Amino acid sequence: MGLPCTLFGHDLADPEIRRDVDRRENAMGVAKNELVAVRREVATCSRCGATEIVSEHTEVMGLGAATVVVTGGQAEEPLEDVVVDVELDESVPMELPSLSTDAGGEVEIHLPRVESTVTFTADHDAFPAVSETVSVDEAVEGGVELDLTPQRGALEIESRVGSLRRGGIDVDVSPIDGPATANADPGTVTTDGTGHTRIPDLPVGEYELTANPDVPAVETVETAESGTVQADTTTTVTLAVETSLPLAADKRERRAMIRERIEELAAADRDTAIPYYYATVLERVLDLVAAVEAAPERAVENDLDPDAVVDALLEATAEGTAIVADAMSDPGNIRLFRATDSLPDADVAWDGVVDLETFFERIANGAAYERERLRRRIGETDEFLDEMWSEVAETRPASAVHTRLRESMDDLGDDGLTTVARGYVGVCLLDAIESLFEIEPLRRRLDPGSTDGVADADS
Repeated sequence: MGLPCTLFGHDLADPEIRRDVDRRENAMGVAKNELVAVRREVATCSRCGATEIVSEHTEVMGLGAATVVVTGGQAEEPLEDVVVDVELDESVPMELPSLSTDAGGEVEIHLPRVESTVTFTADHDAFPAVSETVSVDEAVEGGVELDLTPQRGALEIESRVGSLRRGGIDVDVSPIDGPATANADPGTVTTDGTGHTRIPDLPVGEYELTANPDVPAVETVETAESGTVQADTTTTVTLAVETSLPLAADKRERRAMIRERIEELAAADRDTAIPYYYATVLERVLDLVAAVEAAPERAVENDLDPDAVVDALLEATAEGTAIVADAMSDPGNIRLFRATDSLPDADVAWDGVVDLETFFERIANGAAYERERLRRRIGETDEFLDEMWSEVAETRPASAVHTRLRESMDDLGDDGLTTVARGYVGVCLLDAIESLFEIEPLRRRLDPGSTDGVADADS
């Protein structure tokens, strides 16, 4: 006690309530079902910190056992090792320890039998906590049931084979982490015709999605992705199955041979600007083989056998190469290319459109349509070349290719894919013929008389 308090007494602040609770024991040290609660009003001196008991009240309270049952999960079964916290209202001066449920999902908690309420809270890693507040009498006499329900969300799955969406794919879905492992079972879903499926009401957590579909004429590799489902949201996962089309050895050898012959078009000991230009057309078509090899699912999507598409492209490119090689070997062309050998080099590539999408459109139109299309384009190019006679001195590098394409019409055949592929290559070469006259470095070679230092090709 400080001197001021000794002289003048304590300066007591407003009293605060302090409670102490003890459980009575008998003479043998065994706890009775009774509690002794001591309620004290205690005031504290603002100067020296000394305390004084203003009032004190002692109450003896009986104890009652309340049974708490915790259930949950998919089958709402009893849950073991769930921590149950108990909180009495402010009128009861007692703190109770947290207890865990047994194998039957139960825990017994002793409560003071007073007119008061008590709150039970069940907490488990796989579920959001659940609380319930009841009167003490209700808890003791009827027990308390707590049902742990997992939070849920949805999973949206998109299935792809290579770069294309594909439906009818079986996707295995397995919980791998979080609450999902305790609340969800593995299962399989199938995507619809658009390559989508939605799984609603799915317990939150991480899932692994795997698929390895059987796609005709294409090899696939099992693909796995993971997705985390969150409460009240939709998680989208795209499952892209990788594909491959290993070319047979004979197809690889034939492709290499065709490419070598294409390269030979521009390997002569004379001006090769125009042969090189035609060679780039053929290279572009031959590259479609690699496109099918890299994405065979695009052929399958169009109900085509990727191997058959490759065979047709190889056959058509080989024939187109032979046509160009024969045309460039025309004696008049050889003389022209020797005469223009002094011109500056011009490695000009054809810039027309060649892609799988366009080629598949031609296949969808059918062989008869493509044959007629080629016949029509041959006629149009014939008229175009007639017009060019008056504008340039020499059209043989174009007319020789045109003539041989026209001759090839007689044996174009009616073999579906191959016919379409041959027609496709033919139209590409006809497009290149017309574009030839629009490219200045190449057009100069068709008008040697107007070029200083270049002799007449027919001399």
